[in-house]
Amino acid sequence: MSPTPPGGVLYSQNTKMHAILRFRLPDEQAEFTAAMQGADAKSVLWQVDQYCRNIIKHGSQGDLVAMHLETIREMLRERPGLLDD
Repeated sequence: MSPTPPGGVLYSQNTKMHAILRFRLPDEQAEFTAAMQGADAKSVLWQVDQYCRNIIKHGSQGDLVAMHLETIREMLRERPGLLDD
């Protein structure tokens, strides 16, 4: 048998990790709502990104519009993992 690591907890590669978010309601209602709506917000941001991409790729807009849309797409990608699956 392996020695017990500090803390007395053994982990295997098959151990599933869990996370629990706790909020003090009603004091942290805004933070709770933001956490609950995070997946919806990510979905909307992805849709905006794809809309911009399609206009840039297939649209007949001028260079200035394309530049602004590309800037929006870059802003969405500034946060690592924001639009990743």
